Amino acid sequence: MNGFLLLATLTLGAHVATNTNDAPKVSVEQVGDTYVVTAQIELPQPVQRDVAWQVLTDYDHIAGFMSSVRESQVVKRDGPDTWVRQKLVGKLLIFSRTEHLLLRVSEDAPDELVFDEESHQDFQLYRGTWKVHAEPQGLVIDYLLRLKPRQAPPPVVGKPTLEKAVVEVLGQFRNEIVSRANRTPVTREAQK
Repeated sequence: MNGFLLLATLTLGAHVATNTNDAPKVSVEQVGDTYVVTAQIELPQPVQRDVAWQVLTDYDHIAGFMSSVRESQVVKRDGPDTWVRQKLVGKLLIFSRTEHLLLRVSEDAPDELVFDEESHQDFQLYRGTWKVHAEPQGLVIDYLLRLKPRQAPPPVVGKPTLEKAVVEVLGQFRNEIVSRANRTPVTREAQK
């Protein structure tokens, strides 16, 4: 089993929004052995930008709302950069595998977060961005991930499986943001 299978199955048992209109919009393209994932999460009013940013940058607590993350720990901070070590467990049928990431995350709060996996232990490439911006209907988070697993996935796993997994993973982020927003008083300044 390889890193792709992990990504394709990160969220078995994940709870996502029950309204399909709330599900993240996801596209997966394959260019050679590299997968390019683009996605968008729409958050309703009155979700505040600072709440969304807090969830995206809550590195030490991601395991509490991401079903596939077993450990997530900040190991170093240097200016706008943070190094986060994560241990993930993916399952496919009866198989499971633990994957390890060392993410270098560069923050441009509260608008953009850029990440790059530096250990290359389980992925040759694992790099992407989160971008938060306000629209008239509410906040929007754009997600981009380029990944190349160490081993090419079997064709049967492919793009549809990865797409489904990404919808579930981003659905967990969306649900956590909405949950925290429901516990946070609304301020006009935080929505900008």
